Amino acid sequence: MIIHYVVKNKKGEMQEGKIKALNKREAFEFFQKDNLIVLSLEEEGKSVLGQEITIFNRVSNKEIVIFTRQLATTFSAKVALAPSLNALSKNISKQYFKRIITNLAADIESGTAFSKALSKYPKVFSRFYISMVKIGETSGSLDLTLNHLADYLEKQYYLNAKVKSAMFYPIFILVALIGAIVVIMVYIVPKIVPIIESSGSKLPASTQMLISLSNFTRAYGWWILAISILIITGLVYLIKKNQRARYYFDLSKLKMPILGSVFQKFYINRIVTNLQILIKGGIPILSAIETTADTTNNLIYQKIMQEASRRVKAGQTISSVFYQYPDRIPVLVSQMISTGEQTGRLEIVLEKISDFYTREVDNVVDSISELIQPLLILILGGGVAFLAISVIMPIYNMTSAF
Repeated sequence: MIIHYVVKNKKGEMQEGKIKALNKREAFEFFQKDNLIVLSLEEEGKSVLGQEITIFNRVSNKEIVIFTRQLATTFSAKVALAPSLNALSKNISKQYFKRIITNLAADIESGTAFSKALSKYPKVFSRFYISMVKIGETSGSLDLTLNHLADYLEKQYYLNAKVKSAMFYPIFILVALIGAIVVIMVYIVPKIVPIIESSGSKLPASTQMLISLSNFTRAYGWWILAISILIITGLVYLIKKNQRARYYFDLSKLKMPILGSVFQKFYINRIVTNLQILIKGGIPILSAIETTADTTNNLIYQKIMQEASRRVKAGQTISSVFYQYPDRIPVLVSQMISTGEQTGRLEIVLEKISDFYTREVDNVVDSISELIQPLLILILGGGVAFLAISVIMPIYNMTSAF
């Protein structure tokens, strides 16, 4: 990569130029050997032809959680920040993430604040993450802040994984069931049909339906599969690229039977937890609201927080905005926040709400899992019974005729 540098020699003379290096750390070590003080190292923008393919350059939430916990552990053990980052980068297998951590270490060694270095990678480190690090730097307790941040990220990752499992488990079972039915219709039923029809007797309604479904699946199955893939791909693309489509998708999640309440509790938990941590760290209330809005992954709640930001800027309270959305934020939550605002104990109230909704999400997801399992067993049992009756009844009638 080409790196634009600004350095200073022992006489205090500034030097500026470009250097080719594998990364910022290599460039930093090069100048250090010449006893030059590095003031700035910036990667130069690449041309379109020279750009790196970024389709796979994504860092997962799990990787961020593991990295933060490891960094908190090493930094708490009194290992300086830059050496901690360099040590962690050696254990990271993904080259894209490894390069980011190496660049962070080089930035810190050149005198850049950790929070400022992180802000160069907004797609990897959220605004909330950067704000928390800045709190630690300002208060002089970065080790404690990193540990609190790691605890928070682990808690959110656990909740997120639980909600996803509650949503995808029944989908996975239903897809597997549909796949099994298709295999039966395409490969097994056609081999049985000639035997059944050879009897010449009238076939039961269920058997006639089974044969019709088999013929339809064999004739149009590939078309149905291709159209389904196109529709799903188109919807995913539309949701990612179009704000209006994303809005209605987020709204539909909140209106889903059973799972809608889980999503609502999950987003409320994230909002109050983020607010509580930021306010506790000394971030002004307005900045805390804006940061929380940016890190809310649902457009419905994001718009509520953006409105709260505008109202608070105009001198109103958070609760006055929340009261206007009783379908999205329970009145009890708004009342508790109002009490916290009036008594000056908002941070404590938000922590209580956060703890309550963490338990609520856990309990609701566990309850849904317990309800879904017998329901899926009934569906599977019904499908097996239908196939058994449709195939066995005609064969039984044939044997009875003899």
